[in-house]
Amino acid sequence: MRSCAGRSPRATWAVLAMAVSSPLSHSATFVSEDLQLTIGPDGKITSIIDRVTGVERIKTTIPAYQPYLCVIQVSNVTLSPTGFTQAGDVLTYTFGGLTPAPVVTVRVRVMGRYLAFELLGVTNPGSIQNVRFVNLWTRDSIDRAIERFLRYNDSGRLRYLGLYDLDPHTQVYAGPNAAGGYLHALAHTGLALAPPLGAGRSVALMACDANDAALIEIARQVEADLSIPLGMAARDNPALRRSCLYLAQMGIGEGGLVLEAAQKSGVGRIMLFRNVWADARRGYAPPDVWGTVANLRAWVDACHAEGLLVGAHALPTIIPLNSINHIYAGCHPLIRRDRSVLLAAPVTPSQVSGLIQTVDPPSGWPTQPGQRDVAINGEIIEYTSLKTDAPPYGFVGPFVRAKNQTGPGGLGPQLHMPGSTIGRLVTVADATGYQWSFDAGGVELQCTEVAAAVAGAGFDFVYADSMEEVPLPYWYTTAKAVNMLRIKLGAFQSPPVYLESSAHVTGFLWPLVALWGQTDFYLDQAAFKAEVDRCLERMWQDPLDPSPRQMGWAPLNHPALPHATPDDLEYLLAKSAAYDMPVVFILWMVSLADWLHADANLHLIKKYEGLRLGGELPYAARLAAREPRKDFMHFADEAGNQHFAPVSRLAVAGDSPLVRAFMCDTAIRDDWFVTLWPTAANPPLQLRLPGVTADQLVVRDYAGNLVTPTPVGSDLLVPLRMRLYVQLLDAADPWTLFESATLEIGRP
Repeated sequence: MRSCAGRSPRATWAVLAMAVSSPLSHSATFVSEDLQLTIGPDGKITSIIDRVTGVERIKTTIPAYQPYLCVIQVSNVTLSPTGFTQAGDVLTYTFGGLTPAPVVTVRVRVMGRYLAFELLGVTNPGSIQNVRFVNLWTRDSIDRAIERFLRYNDSGRLRYLGLYDLDPHTQVYAGPNAAGGYLHALAHTGLALAPPLGAGRSVALMACDANDAALIEIARQVEADLSIPLGMAARDNPALRRSCLYLAQMGIGEGGLVLEAAQKSGVGRIMLFRNVWADARRGYAPPDVWGTVANLRAWVDACHAEGLLVGAHALPTIIPLNSINHIYAGCHPLIRRDRSVLLAAPVTPSQVSGLIQTVDPPSGWPTQPGQRDVAINGEIIEYTSLKTDAPPYGFVGPFVRAKNQTGPGGLGPQLHMPGSTIGRLVTVADATGYQWSFDAGGVELQCTEVAAAVAGAGFDFVYADSMEEVPLPYWYTTAKAVNMLRIKLGAFQSPPVYLESSAHVTGFLWPLVALWGQTDFYLDQAAFKAEVDRCLERMWQDPLDPSPRQMGWAPLNHPALPHATPDDLEYLLAKSAAYDMPVVFILWMVSLADWLHADANLHLIKKYEGLRLGGELPYAARLAAREPRKDFMHFADEAGNQHFAPVSRLAVAGDSPLVRAFMCDTAIRDDWFVTLWPTAANPPLQLRLPGVTADQLVVRDYAGNLVTPTPVGSDLLVPLRMRLYVQLLDAADPWTLFESATLEIGRP
């Protein structure tokens, strides 16, 4: 590690002024408060100094091995410049190995604590694949954060050096390796919907301490200086600290019940699944649940009046297979086709079998179910297999003609003549829709429809889902699509408070997307608690990212899968408290009445929200509760003390399946704490505890109301119709007490 003395601010600006006006034979030095970057007279980077720690980061001082700030790639070969000039803050690189020689111009601006690099232009781009206009190679990096910041240990002080992409069209990435690490900013040719190469590509090079607060502080400065949308400011919204109720289904007139559930659970946000708030088949018009936009907006306003943010789940890149607006009367030309072939022979409206002949063999076209839809002159036809071995080539039936286009007003089967183009429609992974075209404007059309509907309803945020349903490269297309939605929302005078997405770090998504989150729970494949643990693993894939995180999506009462039991739910809530992360809970109104202990469960969510947000749980207990596959539960004693303790299953009444119970692993201040509940709504039960008197225990229900047991001889009879909490004040052997208890059918 090589250290260099820091400079005073006055000396810094003197060096900068001297550098940018010096002759060509001298180096150019750019100095911010935290960084000093020197470009040699040949355009190579000769020094990168962290001015806070005085450490030189350049990988090598050997001139032959030092990198140029700017290189290009042609035919997958990286080319170095053959000429370099500098005038003020503008650096010009010439690549004389090509004819005509490309010329790349880069501006370096000193911006307080960071340096901004702007690709001003590329003349004679020819066959350039990309321009790497920031090409830093460093020594001694130990790892990376958020795909764009390298981390270093400067004599015990951890520091970052990283790039912040300032537009959707620039790719940045950091790559640590055994010899150090690299930071690259690239401008690519051939990106759909991107401006000409050079226009608007820029990054910020920054250094700071390697902790969340320092990274957030400098990122906020960059965002404020350069008008980056959303960013850290959106992450500061206090609602992001609170959990979210995600409505997967609701019926007509149930808006009040949804709001009531949100109030009972104490969440700060509500999100509506796409089909709940919009009919995507009809351009995101309101579905029957709401009837009109005015009704939906009135409900959103009612939620706002209760202090809730309300969001809309949407699929900005997908169109449903059975779209009325864009498929039924004819397949929209902006639905994505990824391959095409010409028709060789007529196809009559009545043809449902045989061969649809093509000029060339449709080699490589998919044959798996759900991926075999093609469009000819607006008609969608599903084929069965392919004929590619010898002429005549084509698609083999039987065929589904006018798929999702048959009926009154539908397109119906058509006559298709030779020379017609057959395009393969790109079906999404779950075969429920097609991808909109990205480069031809289909995604923009869908974003316009979504934004108009979101603005009309008055939603605060949008979750852009299934963002993997775009063409390559994902780092660009996902961010471009989400940014397109943001721009459209602004055009409808409804800028989002924040955005969420199924993709959240890649490319320009980092400033756009406020939260890490979303792990689909596969309860048909694994138990609820196992899915909670898997969710946590995903949450910490990039532990150095300072973005807020949330757990979920956790299904509470799926109509066709096991419902979350009280201990399932408390396992999730305990982990939420342990890691101080809010949760997204998925709720179905159709099965809310069938969710056993629903009121107790919603009350439990509210209790944990208060405990987590109020910081009431001891840090040591929270750390202990992070242990996978270990249950923790919350108890309150009669003195008002709060206890967050490890618990284990407790056998009751001979380990009867009619009751489920947990007890703290060790006595707390000489008392034992038990919680138990019936596992079915009927029959109504009573628990007979043998040889116990009323002064030896306290029983309360989930809401804290006192439950008075009935003495029966030397026993106590406890009504067991809901979740109960028992504090045993004098019990030498609680295991035997509950094991030997009996269950009796009580009066309803």
